[in-house]
Amino acid sequence: MNTTLAMASIAVVLLATPLHSGGIKKWVDEDGNISFGDVPPPGAIITETIKRDVPEPGSAASDYYSPQNQLHRMRANKTQEDFQRRQRKKTARQHELSRQQAIMRRHNAEKDKQLNIAKCSRYRAKIDEFEHKTIQAYSNKSNRLSEKSHLETLRKLETEHCK
Repeated sequence: MNTTLAMASIAVVLLATPLHSGGIKKWVDEDGNISFGDVPPPGAIITETIKRDVPEPGSAASDYYSPQNQLHRMRANKTQEDFQRRQRKKTARQHELSRQQAIMRRHNAEKDKQLNIAKCSRYRAKIDEFEHKTIQAYSNKSNRLSEKSHLETLRKLETEHCK
């Protein structure tokens, strides 16, 4: 009941507004004074309408519910919805791509870690083997110097890769 009354009141106001609203007028009275207002006094000479709030009655712009205006609003809404749908799809694709890139980075980091562990194991095995041979061949001093520099190189490689 209240909704119907409210809708009827709004319809009456919307229909009555164009009938009495003619905008702000500028006129000159009998004494030559320039005045502004909604309604000029009788006998005043209207020179111009300054501001017109409501379109002329009967024009397509004045009828909110005209088929042309409704179609225009429907097309505008459809265009807006299509744009928003494309933006949501684009955002979803970007999120999926970011997620896949993060997975690949983690996978590559794990792979690099496993490779470094394997390298460390090989270097440590070579160092152990070399130290064992060095201890056995300790009697010959000339071999010891070349083997010592080789051992230092292996330890340096181990230090670089096994942090």
